[in-house]
Amino acid sequence: MAKAELLRAARRRVNLPPGQLWLDYQDDVDTLYISLKEKTHPTHSKSDVDDLVVFDYEGRTGRNRNHGYHRPVEIRQPVVICVPSL
Repeated sequence: MAKAELLRAARRRVNLPPGQLWLDYQDDVDTLYISLKEKTHPTHSKSDVDDLVVFDYEGRTGRNRNHGYHRPVEIRQPVVICVPSL
């Protein structure tokens, strides 16, 4: 598949931000990995079960000292979007 065709198929399933995107299509698992920046180091993921899409985020979890529990640091935008079965 050509880049434009892959992006069209992905946009039917997920709202992609404007700007440069890095694509990695893995044919053996029929999954498109869309990176929103050139070098990523995802630390945690969130799944959208309805659309079968996985969002990978960068950031760390921190300890809330006031309440003594762990909570994720707020991340506004994923760094990698995994779109299986295009």
